[in-house]
Order: sequence, then C-alpha cells, then structure tokens
Amino acid sequence: MERQILKSQHDLLVEMTEKYAWLSHVQYGVGNAIALRDLCGISGIKNRELRLQIESVRREGLAICTDGGGYFFPENFNQYKKWADLEGRRARSILKTVAASYRHFSHFVDLKGVKILWRG
Repeated sequence: MERQILKSQHDLLVEMTEKYAWLSHVQYGVGNAIALRDLCGISGIKNRELRLQIESVRREGLAICTDGGGYFFPENFNQYKKWADLEGRRARSILKTVAASYRHFSHFVDLKGVKILWRG
C-alpha cells in the first residue's frame, strides 16, 4: 500500500510541477531537504509568496514535509507520519491558544458575530 501511495504522490507531483516549477528542486527524503531561502533563491519567488504556494500545493494533496531545516517529499510513510504528527500538534496548540482568548473575549463580546456586549 505504501508503494501505491508514493506512486500516487509522484503522479500528482508530475502534474503540479507544470504549474509550480520550483517543485522540481524539492527532493525525496529528509536528508535531501532544501531550505526555504535556497528555494526562494533558485525560484526567484519571495519568501511569503513561496510559503503560500507550498500551502496551496499541500491543500491540493501533495505531501511536502519539513523538518524545520527544509522542505522535502517523504520517501516513506514514517517520514510523512512524523511530519503530519508534528503539524497536528502545532494545530492543537494554536487552537488551545485561540480558545483561551475566546474565553476571555466572550465576557465582553458576543462571538457569534451578532451583537457586541461591551461592559462599561
């Protein structure tokens, strides 16, 4: 099954490289990760724009992993799972932070967006 998943990812990569030429510089395996600044330099795309494109590519289903040192395609399911677990922990942390501020602001504002209930 892992081989089938990797083949599907490869087919998607080939298709998407036509739209995002910089993808041809991202390699398989954590040991071959490319730093964002290097990818920006090669592609001529600014940092923020490239990160938005990476996000877009991920949302279309292509697994681009990062280990903090650069971007790479997973060469096996374990590399993918390690990245996905890290992203999941990050998402849960962000939600906890937002929930804390939500609890605070809910004392002052109707967060359903209908009515402001400022206390004065």
